[in-house]
Amino acid sequence: ELEAAKKAAAEGGGGGGGGGEGPAAAPSEADTEAMAEMQKQLEEARNALANADNSGPKDNSQQEELEKQREQYAKRGISLMEFESNTTKPHFVNLDEDPFRSKRFLYILKEAETTTFGPKCDCSPPSFSLKRDHCSVEPFDDGSFILIGGAGDTFLNGKYVGNGERVALAPYDWVAMGTEMMLFSTPGKNPDAEPDMDSVFEAFQEAVETRATAGGGGEGGGGEDAAMAKRIEE
Repeated sequence: ELEAAKKAAAEGGGGGGGGGEGPAAAPSEADTEAMAEMQKQLEEARNALANADNSGPKDNSQQEELEKQREQYAKRGISLMEFESNTTKPHFVNLDEDPFRSKRFLYILKEAETTTFGPKCDCSPPSFSLKRDHCSVEPFDDGSFILIGGAGDTFLNGKYVGNGERVALAPYDWVAMGTEMMLFSTPGKNPDAEPDMDSVFEAFQEAVETRATAGGGGEGGGGEDAAMAKRIEE
């Protein structure tokens, strides 16, 4: 299952980039604690959103919890769908095989500037599978966007994007950063229908398996991708 593959990739330190810089350093104790706290907050946000969805009007305690989570996530470039569902700005929305976990969080891109993803970057998804300067998105005056590969494993619609590679990014393209799946959205320019989610996750699994077979990843990525692909098949 994809969830098991995510755990395997996280335990392996994340997918390797195309760099050949040697194995990535293990996260420090401080980083581990920070990620554990972030994941705890993530679960609290999910619970708060579930309560808000299922119980009608929110009481003061629910609203306060949501506001607290909103502030914490904003520091990491993450927005809650509860507050930003009507945004008109280009953004990524998280995808997950579990419908409850899917489309809960947005990563709104910076205006007229490049947005970088990864720990301690503009947008920091809560996953050890991402590396600092994992990848980035560059906007242009004509409304187009370019996805730029960086230090970590990145896939666009199932195609691997290497370090420094620049590829066009279109509305409703799906991107995998490490094990984090996202859908690109440009409100007002999106196609009429979103891609089929089952097909998206199947394509991601196939892409990981293909890269593992090819032995890709100069930072020990081939072995990690192979382990991830094996877990997917189970």
